[in-house]
Amino acid sequence: MLVCLCHPTSDTDIASHVDEGARTLDDIAVQCGAGTGCGACAGHIEEMLDDLVAEGGCAVAEAPSAAKAPALDCPQRLRSIRSRPNPPKEAA
Repeated sequence: MLVCLCHPTSDTDIASHVDEGARTLDDIAVQCGAGTGCGACAGHIEEMLDDLVAEGGCAVAEAPSAAKAPALDCPQRLRSIRSRPNPPKEAA
């Protein structure tokens, strides 16, 4: 799925950049330009970063544990992120 239309960047591109060390929107901007055009994608990219970084990126596999739910692979995590309802926008 394309995340940024101004600088064509997909969700898998973002995940790859996290695996390569990106941790902030500025890191992503330097690596691929996403978030530097119109800015409409910036919030979504930051949300993806928060989730991916918190989970160690897509390349990091968690050891299965009887006490924990099975780890989701990267596409499953991204589907989970996309399925969340959007927070209400504040009045200007």
